[in-house]
Amino acid sequence: MNRAVALLEVSSGHVEVLYAQALFLLRSGYDVSIIIANVNVSRIEAFNLPITIYGIKAKKRAAKFRYIHRVIKQNAISTLIINTAHGSIIKFLPFRLFGVKVVGIIHGLEKVRSSITQKLLSLKIRHYFVLSRHLYEQCPTTWLLRCSYFYPIHFPTFTPLHIDKKEHFYIAIPGQLEFKR
Repeated sequence: MNRAVALLEVSSGHVEVLYAQALFLLRSGYDVSIIIANVNVSRIEAFNLPITIYGIKAKKRAAKFRYIHRVIKQNAISTLIINTAHGSIIKFLPFRLFGVKVVGIIHGLEKVRSSITQKLLSLKIRHYFVLSRHLYEQCPTTWLLRCSYFYPIHFPTFTPLHIDKKEHFYIAIPGQLEFKR
């Protein structure tokens, strides 16, 4: 049985849940590759996991599509997990992947309820995961048999940074600031 799995994230966001997915797959005996927007390669390298990272450098949609398709074929990927299972670059990709099982991660349900693109994707993506039981319970009833949930609660460990906190009060917010939102 082929144990090669690829996690795919073409957007600049949603990288924070990839660590938990990669860790689970590695512990389950899979060979893990991550195909990611080039801007996030350094964040994935900081995971310090035995994975293969492919940065998507292309700017144009067609070039991104060809690169992703080539990486999947050249590495004999048997399962593709699309971390953000919506969007224009993603909508046709699963239909070109014959013999590859495609799984989608849904971060919010607004696309599930109203997107025509999501309905197209669902013809090929047979199973979805959402990021909590709460989201799972909000899924349309037609989705419940092909949907599961998980909590991405594992995060990489980092060396603590000592800060001299004499007269200041610090608030730390995990994640990344994205000014486009």
